[in-house]
Amino acid sequence: MRSISSDPPTPADLAPTLDAPQTATIRQQAAALGHNPHTLYQWAHDQIYFFPSYGSVQGAADTLDKKSGNAFDTASLLIALLRSAGIPARYVYGTVELPVAAVQN
Repeated sequence: MRSISSDPPTPADLAPTLDAPQTATIRQQAAALGHNPHTLYQWAHDQIYFFPSYGSVQGAADTLDKKSGNAFDTASLLIALLRSAGIPARYVYGTVELPVAAVQN
């Protein structure tokens, strides 16, 4: 089974989308963080409050504005920040299956 994350970047991995636009505010935030991928990730991880819900609810722009969002929205913001910094990024998701005992531990 081949993982899509191993495919080389394409122009689409830098393009703005409805959920991950490259607004002026998003570009400014990426620039303020030095266009550094680790810094962009760490900022999104540390500064965006997780709000439990499912699916793309508000997208990157609203997530940045509200400083909160679910996992999809936070991923959209990080993708928008990375793409604004010229770093190819794409969505990848999957399912993790663990035995009940491992989850309870």
